Parts: sequence; structure tokens; C-alpha cells
Amino acid sequence: MDKHLKTFLLGIGAGLAIALGGILNIVAKAYISNAEVSKIVGSFLFPIGLTLVCYLGLNLYTGKIGYLLDNKKDYIGFLGLVYLGNLVGSLIFGFIAFAIFK
Repeated sequence: MDKHLKTFLLGIGAGLAIALGGILNIVAKAYISNAEVSKIVGSFLFPIGLTLVCYLGLNLYTGKIGYLLDNKKDYIGFLGLVYLGNLVGSLIFGFIAFAIFK
């Protein structure tokens, strides 16, 4: 597989994973009436997205930007692909969640 396509697809996967964690947090806060309990449950559900990123080796922009100064100039293009992939993945999941919860 082309290196750039793989980078983009791993970025999309990370966007989907983080959006999943975010929507789980929102759903927990929406369906649990006790505000304190909903905050705690939501706090435990959001890291599911971060765990998926780490476990599956996905490209999350916020995890890659810290290495900018340690790499060559072509790393900026890599970061751009990762950022676009994260954006596309989160938008896909957002449209799916909107269709489900509207």
C-alpha cells in the first residue's frame, strides 16, 4: 500500500476512535440523571478512543505534533495528512452519530 494512503487511512481511524470516545462521553452525560455520576462515567468512557488509538497504532495528530522539531521538513506533509485523516474520520463518525441520535 502507498505510504501516503496508509498514513491517511490510519488518520481516519484515529478520528473515528476519538469521535467514538467523545460520543460515549456525551451519551453518558445525556442519559444519566445524576450529574456527578454522569461526569465520572463519561470520564471513564472517553479514554476508550485513546486506548483504541494506542492499541491499533493509529495516527492521532495530537500525538504526532510533538515530534515536529525532531524530524526533517517532510514531516510537515505527514502531519498534514494525519490532520486531514483525523478530520475526515471525525466527520464520518459525526454524520453517523447525527443519523442515529437525531
